[in-house]
Amino acid sequence: MWKLLTVMAVLGLVVTAGSPSASAQSQITLGASAGTLTFTGEDSPTSIGLSLGTPCGSCIATQSGTPNGYYVITGSPTITLTETSAAGPTTNWSVAQSGGPLTFEFCSTPDCSGAGNKVYLSGTLSLDTLTQTGKNGQFNYNSVANLTVTGGTEAALWGSEAIGVLNLSFSSSTNLGSLLNNDNSVSGVKIGSGTIDPTPEPSSMLLFGTGLLACGVFLRRRLT
Repeated sequence: MWKLLTVMAVLGLVVTAGSPSASAQSQITLGASAGTLTFTGEDSPTSIGLSLGTPCGSCIATQSGTPNGYYVITGSPTITLTETSAAGPTTNWSVAQSGGPLTFEFCSTPDCSGAGNKVYLSGTLSLDTLTQTGKNGQFNYNSVANLTVTGGTEAALWGSEAIGVLNLSFSSSTNLGSLLNNDNSVSGVKIGSGTIDPTPEPSSMLLFGTGLLACGVFLRRRLT
């Protein structure tokens, strides 16, 4: 019994140390945007365009342990969405950016500018993928690392990458697939919410896997 309890305690320590939740930083929660996005048809059977504009200047962002702040997304790359699958009301798209990056900043003052502004985290953002079902959409629904960290007072704690997800709110249920093969548009789309999450640390994941293997070998020897 004592040996079993020892193994369970060791396994608990390994899971705690190796879990992605043990990352040095906590999630940044992004508020709704004031500006809107516009999706446009390009007379293509497979792809459409996106005009991002400046959706956020005074958009609220919060993080546990940090005073409430703001986030901005700036840049004017050419953004093209290519349909990858469609089933019922749901359409999935891959997203390609060219002609420059999108820049993300989490900071202390509106527009991330002015005297006394403090930048907590900044980086270049890739939208990566989009899914839409009715009036709801989500950029980076696969939750891949799509924010390359470039600076900010928290940069050293976040590491080189983070996972940015943007949830969209459509003013109508018009499916973006309806923009294929024409030059119509879907406008009035807002960022409803979003998150910036730390990525699992490779060293922690290695420790987690090694610990599980060691516990498995230990148990096998004791039970045979």
